[in-house]
Amino acid sequence: RNKNKSKRLYDERKKKVYAKKCLIALFFNFFINYYRGGFMYDIYVIKQGDTLEGISKKFNITPSNLYKLNGFNPDYILKAGNQIIVPKNSNPYFYYYTIKQGDNLYGISKKYHINEDLLAQINGLDKDDYIYPNQVIAIPKEGVNIYITKEGDTLMGIANGIKANMSVLLYENPNIYLLPDQIIIYKEKQ
Repeated sequence: RNKNKSKRLYDERKKKVYAKKCLIALFFNFFINYYRGGFMYDIYVIKQGDTLEGISKKFNITPSNLYKLNGFNPDYILKAGNQIIVPKNSNPYFYYYTIKQGDNLYGISKKYHINEDLLAQINGLDKDDYIYPNQVIAIPKEGVNIYITKEGDTLMGIANGIKANMSVLLYENPNIYLLPDQIIIYKEKQ
């Protein structure tokens, strides 16, 4: 009996230590991202009827990764009112549009004031490709411009060509490889 109580106390302490580590990581993430203008995680309040699979799908994360992110044991039971850490779904550069019956790239490009060829290229499509209902495509938000790299591009050449500050360009595009057809994002100067 004392052995079970001791193990239970040990498990509870272990959960509390892990929860503290998660909170520290969350706060660290908060302060780092405060200066970058975005956050990677949000707090989600569990609602009556929520399931781990449903929450995972909503936030585009696997159930096992959601367990790991929150330090849950496999036998953890969701309770309405509890708070969990979830990845943030927002993207500062793109809207995500779900294709509806009858949509085509031309109509979508006109609705969102974007060049049809560019819209296709951003989404790995050809202008004449068939798009399917429930297919999701990315559309640049207002004020966001796109440059598609070409063979022989240099970072300095791109920055000068689009009249962008080099450090801002690198900040907004942390993985520039300068391979043909890479998307470079830059915002219009206000």
